Amino acid sequence: MNRREQEMWSPREVARLLSLLEAERRYYQEIMAAVPSGLGIVGQDATIQISNRGLRRMFALDPLSAGDPPVSQILPSENLRTAIPLMLSGERTEAMSELSMQADGRWLRFSLRPFRDWDDFSRLEVLLTVEESTEAAEQARADAEAGLDALRARYASLPACAWELDPATMRFTSVDAEAAAALSLDSDSWAPGAGFWTSRVHPGDLARLKGFWELALSGAALRSCDYGTPTSQGRSRRLRDYWTILRDESGQPARVQGLTLDVSEEFEISRLSAQSERVEAMHELAGRIVHDSNNLLMILSGYGEELLHGLDSDHPLRAHVQEILAAGDRLSALTSHLAASTRKEAEPETRPAPIDALLAEWLDSLSAMSGSKVDLRLECGAPGVHASTDPDRLRLGLELLLRRASAAMLAGGSIRIATRVDHRQAATARPDGALSHPSYLRIEIRDNGIALHPEARSSFFAPNLSSEPNREELARFYRFLRETGGDAMADSDYQVGTTITLFLPCAEHEPAAAPPAETTTLTPPRPRRPSLSWMMKTASAPSWPRSSPAKAMR
Repeated sequence: MNRREQEMWSPREVARLLSLLEAERRYYQEIMAAVPSGLGIVGQDATIQISNRGLRRMFALDPLSAGDPPVSQILPSENLRTAIPLMLSGERTEAMSELSMQADGRWLRFSLRPFRDWDDFSRLEVLLTVEESTEAAEQARADAEAGLDALRARYASLPACAWELDPATMRFTSVDAEAAAALSLDSDSWAPGAGFWTSRVHPGDLARLKGFWELALSGAALRSCDYGTPTSQGRSRRLRDYWTILRDESGQPARVQGLTLDVSEEFEISRLSAQSERVEAMHELAGRIVHDSNNLLMILSGYGEELLHGLDSDHPLRAHVQEILAAGDRLSALTSHLAASTRKEAEPETRPAPIDALLAEWLDSLSAMSGSKVDLRLECGAPGVHASTDPDRLRLGLELLLRRASAAMLAGGSIRIATRVDHRQAATARPDGALSHPSYLRIEIRDNGIALHPEARSSFFAPNLSSEPNREELARFYRFLRETGGDAMADSDYQVGTTITLFLPCAEHEPAAAPPAETTTLTPPRPRRPSLSWMMKTASAPSWPRSSPAKAMR
């Protein structure tokens, strides 16, 4: 508007124009005041130059204060405070938003948007918007918790525990406590802040597990690993970790999300299946060796006897032929032992038997047979439960195992026979597979004697040509267990001792519910010194029922 145009406006018209502008300003002020959200204009000095009633009420700003408050005292995060000067300088043109929880429990959403007043040549300012989002945030939290509860309900029955791990410190940042308790995991070792390399890992697996994790964190395509974990009863269970490594922008591990499953039953089935296949292969090989050896021994003994009869009594080669025949006799004795362990027995006659009651009945005689230096105790954890077995053969097998355990404790020690019911959750579709029944009665014979070598542990029930006493009886006992639907395995630890576990299928008429968790510990009276007549009777008693061909071969 030039000077001449201004002179054409009368004072009355100017006053009227100013009144209209004031009314327009008040109109927009009322709109800003009525908006429930907080609105503010941030100027070039990073102070709030204009604010509405909602913003002043949210942060208790005094409209009569002498100076404009700096916006930094309102913004909750460093990201928002850093964005203000960038927007005012024009380096950042896009808007940004952030949700924050205040100290008083309110949820507020802060939004920043740069703009220019009137034209493109005016200074940049920033529009600050603050919205009350407490109700929406609480609803979102309630929905998330409901979804999380539904998700937990879905996998609550699964043997799995979810957790998160800080790869920098190798400590848990969060653990599903309910799932950990359901898996009977140690609450101290499985808790937020607990170290990953603690007593939760079996010492024998610790070095191997650390090696796997070093490879995984360095970028190797490893997503799971199995390891043992000790329990309060001293036994070792098998766990399997699945994990996902979340990395930052530089590719370094920032967080690890994982899931731990209890795979003890799968591990047992795998071990027992491998053991049964190994033993069956050994049986077939041993049978072939016995058959071929007998044919060769017939040739050896026949030609040897003929050669010996053809030599004079003072012939110098007569002693050599006698040594050949003696070696043949020793080989025949070894093959006889091998044949005795591989020969199939008559079909076992099984019946439901109360195992705990039978063990309590046999306790005194088993303790006397173990010797005065051995402390034998019985922990009955399956009262009233019947297992399908042949009690006579079961007792002979227990005697074999107790003699082996006593021999491993020359200076004395302790043996614990513990029973409990094992309701299987993992199964195999093979009817002849390991542990194919739904429930078993476990008998654990634990000693603290000399541990087994790993090779001896893997072939504990396999037939061989060893002259070790009772080896063929152990092989025959294992075959008896397999034929009656049971199984057996050996575990050994140099710090603990050896544990032999027998699996006997529960009788079909047994109820599905588990028996009471309480166990009864029985201790036999202090054994007296065995009499000579008892020792002679025990020495002359047969150790295992044999068929007539086996007796002939012995």
